[in-house]
Amino acid sequence: MTKDGCRLQSLHITAKNGHAELTNVLLKQRIIDVNSKDEANGKTALTCACEFGYANVVKLLLKRKDVDVGSNYNDGCTVFIRTFRGGHEGVVMLLLARNDVEVNAKDHYGKTALLTACESGHEGVAKLLLAQDDVEVDAKDSDGETALTYALDQGKDEIAKLLRQFADNQKAI
Repeated sequence: MTKDGCRLQSLHITAKNGHAELTNVLLKQRIIDVNSKDEANGKTALTCACEFGYANVVKLLLKRKDVDVGSNYNDGCTVFIRTFRGGHEGVVMLLLARNDVEVNAKDHYGKTALLTACESGHEGVAKLLLAQDDVEVDAKDSDGETALTYALDQGKDEIAKLLRQFADNQKAI
């Protein structure tokens, strides 16, 4: 496919701008590589759509059997983690509905999606993650920080309260 001056493929451009109809047309092309990465950041079309919160485009991309949801950016961040940074609940729900997403994957700083959501102050996506059976609420980043310490450091009292309630419920089980 064609590339623009930023070395982005057409599919990246349509995904990044939320153009579902154009994305759908491109996905029907045999020569399209749904997992191709841009040279600057290592983004795929899926990472572009997730990062900007375009759930309609994400849904189209996830229909492809060959889409790689575990793809990493050049900085080691996964699609899943970056989506939590943006706080896009609709996209997070689409990703959580899949069985090939690693909810406890870490970036090169050791941050999980939960740590990222707490650091960014996104209570809604933190709640979605805490509803997952396999989420590691006490996971630590490379500096030894947890989701709770991130929430407290950022002054996100509601998220801190949510994390404490989750921990209390786990102890009661």
